[in-house]
Amino acid sequence: MRQEQVYGELHEALKTIVSYLSEEWNKRNNRATPSGVLSGIGFDQIDPYLITYGFIAKGLVERRDGKTYLTRVGEEVLQRIIEIAEIIREDSLFPYLDRGKILGATLYALYDWQNSYKTGEEYLQHLEKIKAKILEIKKTSEEKFKLLAVLLPRIKLDEGYTLEKLLEGVLHLET
Repeated sequence: MRQEQVYGELHEALKTIVSYLSEEWNKRNNRATPSGVLSGIGFDQIDPYLITYGFIAKGLVERRDGKTYLTRVGEEVLQRIIEIAEIIREDSLFPYLDRGKILGATLYALYDWQNSYKTGEEYLQHLEKIKAKILEIKKTSEEKFKLLAVLLPRIKLDEGYTLEKLLEGVLHLET
């Protein structure tokens, strides 16, 4: 397969992901554009493509008849990401009309950077646990939740730092 073809298919898969996120966000009476979502994904230009490649590897995005589609599990994963973005949005200090940047930032923060989950189903279960932890923090401590809501969409996950470490750190803070 030629390099241009691989890049083209990866780019098409990325467009499928950000288009789905923006369309679903807009259905929830929010405002987003695919470019707005894309602008929130990561800190390096390659980050959106790494996430897209991971989604393909986990079976969340597939190619049929020359077109790219989200699988059922892929849609469920993106729905969890949308739900978590909605939970943290109000306290995240992102502007209300951010064009979906909060979605891209949440996608980046929730991505499986350590490749711990080999299948889409495992990754979906992981996101369910993350969502439950976030809701637990919101229920038990407004102060800790506000800190989490600000940090989660802004954290750069590299050099061994993980979302799980952030959640545990916030849970164990003395307030």
